[in-house]
Amino acid sequence: MAGFFGLQRKSGLPMNVEATYRRLYPLLRHHCRRLGGSAHWAEDVAQESFERLIALGTTTLDERATLAWLYRTSANLSIDRYRQSVRRPVASEDLIPAVSSAADAAMALRALIRRLTTVLDAEALQAGLLTRANGLTQPELAEILGVSERTARRRLADFDRAALAIQQEESRHV
Repeated sequence: MAGFFGLQRKSGLPMNVEATYRRLYPLLRHHCRRLGGSAHWAEDVAQESFERLIALGTTTLDERATLAWLYRTSANLSIDRYRQSVRRPVASEDLIPAVSSAADAAMALRALIRRLTTVLDAEALQAGLLTRANGLTQPELAEILGVSERTARRRLADFDRAALAIQQEESRHV
């Protein structure tokens, strides 16, 4: 039976969760860390992504499809977390500060993403997070999202336009 995003539901035999976890968890944790969260936050998102994979009871012979599904799930979880953080008041100094270090850059990225969650749909946010924060190419993005390269480019362009508009708005207020 065909499953979500190229994964197959396996009847009867359990997937080798431990081997899959050992191979893919470090990659997924690194991906989550690059999405702009703290190390603790990255661990939480990576673990929840694996929990969802296990809950689906899915497996695949193609490790790339499994990793792509985990990347997409973690990006969605990240978007959800950013949206939840937007609901809380954000201090004005948290909005795109001048970047002077790697820590400042990470803080600026998190603040920008929080703002973007209020103006973009989930698909454009996924595209931006996977490419701009994680360094995927457009063909890789299309493969992970399960869309054409044209659609991936369009979603990425939406993300870039919104990010530029927010940055320009912020520079006018400085």
